[in-house]
Amino acid sequence: MIRLKFKLLLICSLVLLFGTAQSGFYNSHLGFTACLGSTIHSAGSGSAIEIDQFPNSICMLEIVMPWGTTETVWTTGFSTMHVVFDGPLEGDANDSDVNGREEVPTEMVALSLTGTSPTLGSLNLRLMSGRPVALGQMEETVNSTPGVLDIPPFTPIGTADSFFNIFVEIEIGALGQTLHTEQPIRLSSLITHKPPAPDDLYENLEIIPLYNAAGEPTEFQLGAIQYKLNACGDAAHPYPIGDVNLDCIVNFFDFAMFSDHWQECTRPQCP
Repeated sequence: MIRLKFKLLLICSLVLLFGTAQSGFYNSHLGFTACLGSTIHSAGSGSAIEIDQFPNSICMLEIVMPWGTTETVWTTGFSTMHVVFDGPLEGDANDSDVNGREEVPTEMVALSLTGTSPTLGSLNLRLMSGRPVALGQMEETVNSTPGVLDIPPFTPIGTADSFFNIFVEIEIGALGQTLHTEQPIRLSSLITHKPPAPDDLYENLEIIPLYNAAGEPTEFQLGAIQYKLNACGDAAHPYPIGDVNLDCIVNFFDFAMFSDHWQECTRPQCP
């Protein structure tokens, strides 16, 4: 109890002194969440909401040209995801569709990616305004812990099927136009962590027509899309020392996880 009080006092003091972190996800089922409330918001129903911000998102998209060739364009930028849990604790989940696996709803609330096409010049891909919100879901693949989404950090192991349905628009420099989709793009992934780990890849292999501002079909189409929300941890963007939660930034969320295991010992001589 003394050790817990010390941890709470120390972290709260540091947060008050230096301010809150930009984003994070530390889990109240497994560890410390106090004083990190700026990332845990209470909805009207009393459900916990996690806001995950990804400043290093990366997306490979194929653009099918009017003359039939396909051009691959790499884009980078940021995205933001909300996850609404089925209870006051992060990780709370229910089996709403009665399929034996528990799930939580998600929403993509921000997406802005830029890149350069050799043929079309600068590209800016973003969520389309005036369209239905980009709703999605995370559903565990195995229900090993009733009432909890079975995926780290809420449980030690587990995976989840995750998807988003998004409407996007693409500002194309060489055309001087902004094209958009009239049907949602379903980005799907089997994720190994919440928030998605750097290797968790969302993709859509369906051909999606693009329309102009008047709602008329164009001869341009979107082809395959591969999207990583959290592109870090590779050779170009290694995990910094002290990055306990593997989000490529050392902040108070890493400190919270570190302090929660302060003085734990696995040596043979430890009590």
